[in-house]
Amino acid sequence: MTTFILVLLLILVPTASDSQPIKAKVDKQNIYRDSGKVMGGQRTDGKDLYSIKFGKHDTFERLVLSIHKWTTDENLIPKGDSPPAAIPCQFEVTYEEYPFRLYFDLEGVRWTSATLPTLASSEYISSMYFIFPDSWGNARLAVTFNKPMQYEVFELHDPARIVVDIKARDSSAIKFPPIYSLRSRSSDDQDELREVQYRLYELKNPEDDWGREKEIPKGKNIRIIKSQDNKLFIEEGYYKTKQEALNRQKIYAKEGITLFIEKRKADEIPKSIQK
Repeated sequence: MTTFILVLLLILVPTASDSQPIKAKVDKQNIYRDSGKVMGGQRTDGKDLYSIKFGKHDTFERLVLSIHKWTTDENLIPKGDSPPAAIPCQFEVTYEEYPFRLYFDLEGVRWTSATLPTLASSEYISSMYFIFPDSWGNARLAVTFNKPMQYEVFELHDPARIVVDIKARDSSAIKFPPIYSLRSRSSDDQDELREVQYRLYELKNPEDDWGREKEIPKGKNIRIIKSQDNKLFIEEGYYKTKQEALNRQKIYAKEGITLFIEKRKADEIPKSIQK
């Protein structure tokens, strides 16, 4: 199975600016961010994303991801008795816009015992969903918000937990104009989505450009997003104008890749496209 490499790419629309990735602190610091990426944990293997819990506090809402050791012991699995890890696995949490969401990428996770928590009482979270892994040993999920948010990510040890606190952000002075998303159709077929993702990445990040008439500009990061029908799709990027999206759509059409253009507001759930 091909491992896809996630990279930070050039922002082409006016959103909150990306900042350099920072290292997650151990324990809460009350330092909230509104952009960028937080990295933490340690490089490891054989972990279980054991549980995901949601809780409300006076000034923020909290998600806690508990990391356990992965076990194949048939006596332990039915009882939910896999032992907690001491330190979280290596992880990245990235804040994104269009839609507003946090994207979790965990490495060294061989099993996911966790189920998604009930979020009916949340004032901020509109959805949470798993995204198919890029390899065995990887777990990914996304948390989508109904408005711009601030977030703090930190880790706890003995037992291992990844903690994310979110709270409302004053965005009255920030403009979020509609954008034009260049994307695949919505699908339940993971193999189809993987193929689209891989081909887009390969074209945007060629190992050897020799002989190409024109290199495809990298643009924004390729993303996996859920649409209104609860299916996933691959987004090549999003752009300020329809013409920009059209120009790139034509490039990919020549490569045999069919992509669609969707005009979307920042707080809008992507539409289902089934063409």
